Amino acid sequence: MEFGFFRGLPKNLYFLDIAGQVAFLIDVILQFFIAYRDSQTYKMVSNRNLIAARYLKSHFLFDILACMPWDNIYRASGRKEEVRYLLLIRLVRVRKVLEFFSRLEKDIRVNYLFSRIIKLIAVELYCTHTAACIFYYLATTLPAVEEGYTWIGSLKLGDYSYANFREIDLWKRYTTSLYFAIVTMATVGYGEIHAVNLREMIFVMIYVSFDMVLGAYLIGNMTALIVKGSKTERYRDRMTDLLKYMNRNRLGRDIRNQIKGHLRLQYESNYTDSAILRDLPISIRAKISQTLYKSYIE
Repeated sequence: MEFGFFRGLPKNLYFLDIAGQVAFLIDVILQFFIAYRDSQTYKMVSNRNLIAARYLKSHFLFDILACMPWDNIYRASGRKEEVRYLLLIRLVRVRKVLEFFSRLEKDIRVNYLFSRIIKLIAVELYCTHTAACIFYYLATTLPAVEEGYTWIGSLKLGDYSYANFREIDLWKRYTTSLYFAIVTMATVGYGEIHAVNLREMIFVMIYVSFDMVLGAYLIGNMTALIVKGSKTERYRDRMTDLLKYMNRNRLGRDIRNQIKGHLRLQYESNYTDSAILRDLPISIRAKISQTLYKSYIE
């Protein structure tokens, strides 16, 4: 929203933005201390040097750039439009949201259907919000004298005209932009709002094409919820059954952790040894076993 609707944040939002950057900066620091599961051995790694090296090689650069005070840099640069594009770096934070939903789906304490529906709603709202910001941004790239050649500058709802739309209340501008994005995504097209200039037409074509992919994704996920065929849901169902079994038989903590760790390992692995070796001839399987275990036998 900062990129689309503002040329420099107002004071009432500036401190909120700073608070957000500080929170994300704290998260960057914490990433150097959070253990992770090795993708090859599937063991938890708690060595701080390995944790730091992994983070520095992966997302550190983008995360630290996303925490930069780009609004201050934009003002200091003399409000150059090119500098504002650096705000888009903050979109890398979407990864944090995806990781959160991924953990939520695996958490058997949370209803799987609820977590999936919340995720799908969040995806749809994020896409429409982003489109609304881009729609408004395209309108502001034209000079004030040409506002009538934009989708919002030429808009008239009843007796209300959106001429000089930059002076209209922010909430009303955002609501109008979001409405345009939603009816375009749903391909309803009531006709009162439409693209006016060539740039808006090009973006609408791209947006509608993207919406077809998004719609297929949403429908596919809803279908998977109904038929209960996803890998995550099978994992959750199996984990729930195991927890009931362990509680009923009052198993100790160590054996509980081993059982849950084994099931989690099966889920996170894209394959199992037995499934890979099943279709290979016995002679090749024997050679593989010899290669893997010969050193231990000797």
